[in-house]
Amino acid sequence: MMNSNRPTNFVAILFLALMSACSTIANGSDAGSPNNSVTTAPGLLSGSNKQNLGEITFNGCPPQGDGGDAILNENKNRVDNGNYQPTDFNTILNLQWPQETERRAHDTWSTGAQAQVAQTEGLPVAVVGYLALARQEGPETPNCHSTTDADYHVWFIDHPGGAVDRVNSIIAETTPRVRVNHTQWTVNNLLAIAQAGTQVRISGWLMLDPEHPEQLGKTRGTLWEIHPIMQIELSQNGQWVPLDSGSVPQGGSTSLNGDNPPSTTSTSTTSSGQTSCPGLSYTCSQLTCEQAKACLAAGNKSLDGNGDGIPCNSKCSQ
Repeated sequence: MMNSNRPTNFVAILFLALMSACSTIANGSDAGSPNNSVTTAPGLLSGSNKQNLGEITFNGCPPQGDGGDAILNENKNRVDNGNYQPTDFNTILNLQWPQETERRAHDTWSTGAQAQVAQTEGLPVAVVGYLALARQEGPETPNCHSTTDADYHVWFIDHPGGAVDRVNSIIAETTPRVRVNHTQWTVNNLLAIAQAGTQVRISGWLMLDPEHPEQLGKTRGTLWEIHPIMQIELSQNGQWVPLDSGSVPQGGSTSLNGDNPPSTTSTSTTSSGQTSCPGLSYTCSQLTCEQAKACLAAGNKSLDGNGDGIPCNSKCSQ
């Protein structure tokens, strides 16, 4: 005999299943801070543009580096080009991340945190903005603590502002594995572009670097980075011109190899009699103590090698 209650029971079961699923979504675990949304941020391309990391061993250093967070090092050391999609500067600046990831290696993150970061990390982006400052980093695990193969740390901002305007910057980095094919990507050239206020387009891979949350609100606006940079283009005559084939703006280094000190129209003193910085790429050997102090204040942290707040100790600590 047919059970006349079967359709009714089926509907009831289906209803309960749907209610249970909705409850699970609504009460799912929070992988990060309250403002961290697990949905893809507006303005970002879909994950379909992601691809497997292209990796090489460079000067004897494997992509995993020689310690620390091996997954982070692999992300930093990728060398593959991608289909870079135009992305608004503020879209990256406003991206959230799980708070639990800060200062922790990837393999210690919860499954929820890994899933949240994976939605955005590894997207190929092309972002228009301006350079504020650039410097060579010291020995690090991604480069097996090499003293010669080092990343270049670039502060990227959304308006021409210079070295003092880095609170809302995005960090972008060139790596030696990529830079070996771009001989014009020197610190001097990058500083010249920053000084001239030339608009640039940086293309590369979106990556979360959880290691430096203490810099937020000081010298960076987000833990999301463009790392590594795969292309640097300058706005020249209404066209995007690769730095490799373009000309460095006047007011900075006029040599594409970046070996010469930047030309400048600045005098050694201002109209008020105070000493000014003749150029952010000048070294201690080219500066007086007063000029070095002015350049340190303007953002050239390389003059303060030991971090004691005194630039060019051989000249200024006497």
